[in-house]
Amino acid sequence: MLGGRLNAKLWMPQIEASGDFKYVIVDGKYVKFKGGRGVLLSAIGVTEEGKRVVLEITLSMEEDVMGYWRLLVGVWKKYGFVLVVADGTKALDRAISLAGLQVGRQGCLVHLKRNVTKEEREALNAIISSAESGGIKPRLARGS
Repeated sequence: MLGGRLNAKLWMPQIEASGDFKYVIVDGKYVKFKGGRGVLLSAIGVTEEGKRVVLEITLSMEEDVMGYWRLLVGVWKKYGFVLVVADGTKALDRAISLAGLQVGRQGCLVHLKRNVTKEEREALNAIISSAESGGIKPRLARGS
């Protein structure tokens, strides 16, 4: 039915991506549209080589548990990711639990940097720089 409330299915593109996306970056972007506002929830897949591809976008009325649940379950069925990177949205954590996904959860550095003091941001930048230059080595998991 055209008119009335926005029907996102009319204009949302079908996204086809190929690759082994074990890491997923999830975020929401609030948008205005005729008659109201909503949030575009997006999932960006990242391969171990660093290739990034938009895997899924969905329109929700807000960044709520059900919106994130629909997004994550749809992406999980296609890609079986092992890590979600996102801001501190509590709804996302609840959605991961409700979906029964056994995945790791990591905070997004961009959002982390926004919420710290200048000194903490500088210290974080120094750690990141050291890791990027090889000064910090990742710890191997037990048994490796």
